Amino acid sequence: MTKIIDEIKYQRDKLRDRRLFKHFWLGRIKCELKPVSKTILVIRLDAIGDCIIWLDQAKEYRKAFPDHRIVLLHNKAWSEIAERLPWFDECIPFDRGRIGDVKYYKGLIHAINKYTYEKVYSPVFSRDMMTVDWFVHNTNAQEKIGYMGDYQNNRGLAHLNLYIQKKYDKLNLKGIADNWYTQLVPNDNNCVMELQRNANFVRKAINPDFQSKLPVFPFKLPLSNQIPTEKYAILFLGASYIQKTWPLNNFIEIAQYIPYNTIVLCGDKTEQPIADEFLSLYKGDKTIFNLTGKTSLIELISIISIASIIITNDTSASHIAVATKTPSICILGGGHYGRFHPYQTDTLCEDEKRYLPKIAISRSKDCFNCNFICKHPLQNNRWKCIDEIEVEDVIAAINETLKQGK
Repeated sequence: MTKIIDEIKYQRDKLRDRRLFKHFWLGRIKCELKPVSKTILVIRLDAIGDCIIWLDQAKEYRKAFPDHRIVLLHNKAWSEIAERLPWFDECIPFDRGRIGDVKYYKGLIHAINKYTYEKVYSPVFSRDMMTVDWFVHNTNAQEKIGYMGDYQNNRGLAHLNLYIQKKYDKLNLKGIADNWYTQLVPNDNNCVMELQRNANFVRKAINPDFQSKLPVFPFKLPLSNQIPTEKYAILFLGASYIQKTWPLNNFIEIAQYIPYNTIVLCGDKTEQPIADEFLSLYKGDKTIFNLTGKTSLIELISIISIASIIITNDTSASHIAVATKTPSICILGGGHYGRFHPYQTDTLCEDEKRYLPKIAISRSKDCFNCNFICKHPLQNNRWKCIDEIEVEDVIAAINETLKQGK
């Protein structure tokens, strides 16, 4: 009887998800069509680290449209940055935690469509039907300009429990969404690092003479009152996925090795249990400040900017460190090797090289660039390319960084 009930529930959910996909995600929300205004919409719904990398390109929209109103639709996770950017007249946050909330989406579309835009720009390379492309589809605009890019992010549809995910290749979702744009910027296979991909979009869509540089924050950072008074190092123990977090015992060894008496633990609220476990296991003689989950994003950036060095898993912290010119070590898996690290720019002076993160990676690179669709079984609940990074590799990166100084 239990099996029959489960099967009925499965078939009912499958039908519901297929109807939702067909009638909502492929449809358009009816909004009042107003006269075209001198208004530009820029859509960036990706994570904090992606936002940091994009800062060098963000200013180009204001240069190209000095007399227009420019609206930024952004990920709520980096609202504190978005609201301080001097190039946008209005910022509209999108809460990625509400993906799949039909009522929320409808309300947001009505808020966005208070203008009929002259142009909409969607410069994200790895597009996503449920967010980026759907908003482009539902925005009232004369021109809709996006990146040909890829659809790697649609693997995330599984967390919405959409039966349609199983049919992804057959349905060709990207082919459907491509038709929602009036122009798609072609990919440049010579551009591998995300910063270069962003620059390629700018050159093809806005400014053909654009040359990428390292990102910087275009506003003054307030000094946090939580900054220690003596030199300190920061450890970021967590990551967006537990599979790419370096073993805690290794971080404990690194904490004792770092030549500073003060160690600061940072991260978001979800990483508090990792910080608590670190404190319970650490028996060394360093002073440990645990600020995990206790800072705003702007405070965190301020704390990173004053640090002597940071050691982090592959998180936004490594990109913040670049923008604040803080020496850093990134413990990097091989899934996206070359895309977010190591850094590549069109222009890089000799002095700037010392601000690039030093990379600690697995010595075995035979399966790199798998997009973290790992063919190996998890090792200690983490990906093989993370688990194989040795303490000695991180120590070597620390020594190289400290020789260069800040």
